[in-house]
Amino acid sequence: MSSLELKIASVDLLPESLQQIRNVLMSTHKGIEDFTFRTQEDWAEQINTFVHNARLSGGLIAGISLLVGGIGIMNIMLASISERVREIGIRKSVGAATSDIFIQILVESVVIAILGGLVGLATSFALVDLIGSFSPTENAPIVTVTALAVAFGFSALVGVLAGIFPAVKAARLNPIQALRYE
Repeated sequence: MSSLELKIASVDLLPESLQQIRNVLMSTHKGIEDFTFRTQEDWAEQINTFVHNARLSGGLIAGISLLVGGIGIMNIMLASISERVREIGIRKSVGAATSDIFIQILVESVVIAILGGLVGLATSFALVDLIGSFSPTENAPIVTVTALAVAFGFSALVGVLAGIFPAVKAARLNPIQALRYE
């Protein structure tokens, strides 16, 4: 396999030049088109496609991770509620409103998610620094403020969404039944 590199004075001349080169090669190859052309524009398009696919894959992995994290938070909160049924019953019997219990459980869920988000941000900084030490300086990865804000926002959102069901369950506990709970 051999290759041939050509420079053309202007991008505007590219289609005409490719056609002239094709004509010459077709005559020297006896009418058999056993060659291809790769322009820098084709390469740029392939690189853009690769970057798009990598971002899409990363987004899907992040979405699955958020879903799994949300399920984990929900399970933690449900376990916490089942261990504190008597406490919730006592609070309700001395005058705590349903909304007070709901907000307490929801805030606990969001705090867990925010702590997880902070750990995730710290880990991402460490990984980006590690990757940056191996990559050339012109291609070193960076962490943008927008990416940090979006990641942290999604972390808090997962905390809210994962905490709603346990908070509703805790807020609806009957105080008398909760006080009898062993």
